[in-house]
Amino acid sequence: MKKIHILLLLAAGLLSFGSAFGVSFWIKKSRSVPAEQNIAQGQNASRTPSDDTAQNSILESLMARSQAADDLGMSETQLKNLIFDIRQKMQEYNDKQKVLEQEKQQIEITRQTLQDEIEQLNQLQEKLNLALISIKDKEKAIQNSIVEIESLEKTNFQRIAGTYDKMDPAQAGKILATMVTNNQMPDAVKILYYMNERSAGKLLGEVGTNAPEIAAALSLQLKRIREQK
Repeated sequence: MKKIHILLLLAAGLLSFGSAFGVSFWIKKSRSVPAEQNIAQGQNASRTPSDDTAQNSILESLMARSQAADDLGMSETQLKNLIFDIRQKMQEYNDKQKVLEQEKQQIEITRQTLQDEIEQLNQLQEKLNLALISIKDKEKAIQNSIVEIESLEKTNFQRIAGTYDKMDPAQAGKILATMVTNNQMPDAVKILYYMNERSAGKLLGEVGTNAPEIAAALSLQLKRIREQK
């Protein structure tokens, strides 16, 4: 019941609360001074019926609020403080609502910003994927080119090696020794690799007769290539 009374008091209007003090004072004064009441009655008699009705309505409302304060067992000061506290709480609530609304707007802005960044990252990822596909295609093309080159190189060295197989071992040995001296060791080794093993052995023997260190280097490189294959 107390909560209902408080709500009724708030609905009646906080601005008219101060009038309750005047009504209480007027009631007390009317009880202690009958003569003044008679004078007031004489003055009321001169008023119009509409003025009396409006005044009676206001007085009844104020007396009802005063009675409500008495029913709650609260003094007028306590009731006034209670109303002030309620208004303060309502203001705090409204302030918090404003803060929450601002935070909500900020969160929405942040969410939209993150969404935009995610879309940009997705677009960048797509570009990177396309670039990666392009790189892989180029790598594959390079590998194919390398295979083709190696195939052509193999064919060329096989043909050259066949020529060395038919040459005089001493003459072929001098040519290979010259190639090694001119920093063409890899090519000399490949020729030996594709030559007939018997012919390659004779050739190395001839090289070893005049340049044993070159023959040793050629033999070592030829051994490594055969082990890798």
